[in-house]
Amino acid sequence: MFTEQRSVASEKSEELLMPAFALFGASGQTGGPIPKALSGAGMQYRVVGRNRQALETEFGSDPLAEVVTWNPGVVHDVFVAAVQGRRANLIGPIDTPHQFVYVPDIGPLSLALAQEPRAYGQPWQFAGSGTITQREFARRVFEKAGRDPKFMVANKAMLRMLGFFNPLMRELVEMHYLQTNPVIMDDSGLRALLPEIHATGYDDGIAQTLSTMQASIVS
Repeated sequence: MFTEQRSVASEKSEELLMPAFALFGASGQTGGPIPKALSGAGMQYRVVGRNRQALETEFGSDPLAEVVTWNPGVVHDVFVAAVQGRRANLIGPIDTPHQFVYVPDIGPLSLALAQEPRAYGQPWQFAGSGTITQREFARRVFEKAGRDPKFMVANKAMLRMLGFFNPLMRELVEMHYLQTNPVIMDDSGLRALLPEIHATGYDDGIAQTLSTMQASIVS
C-alpha cells in the first residue's frame, strides 16, 4: 500500500482548541490509516473528499476537524498486475524521480502531529524513503513477486482520450505535470520536529504490500 507523497498541513482553532487536518493523500484503502489512527486516540475529525461516505461509515466523523483525501496513487496497479501476472498500467514518463510513502506510516505520523503543539499553524512535508522512478519501483515489485516486469505506459494524449469515458482520467490529464515535473519533498523540518517518525523502506514496504495483495486476491 503505497501512495505518492504529499504535504501534511495542520492548524488549530483558537476558539475550539481542536485540531483540524488537511491531508492530501489517498482515499479508500490507502486513506484509512489516518482516520483510524485519529479515532483510535480519541481525536476528532471530519472526512471530506472523494471517498467521504465510505470512510465515515467505517470510522465515524466529527464536524470540528477534517481529513481531506483523494484517489489512490499511481503504483497500485503495479501490485495487482504483479500478483495476477499481467501488464501493469503506468502513467508516463516513468523515468522521472518520485517519492512514495508506505501508507501505514501515515496514520502514526498524523497522530504525532496532532499531539505536538509546535506542529500547528504550518505545513509539514513527509518524503518517505527517498526518490525512486516508476520504472524501478515496478521492477522491484515484479521481482519480489517472482515475475519479469511487464507494463504499458500511458502518455498525456492517451489519458486525454480515455478521459472521454472516465472522469478520473480527465483529472489525471490536469495533474500530468506532476509526472513530468515531480515535486520532491524535503522533510528535514518534520524530522527535526519529530525525530522518532518512521519511514518504511521501499523493499520492506513492497514485500508487505505484496503479501497483503496476494492474500486478498487469492481469497
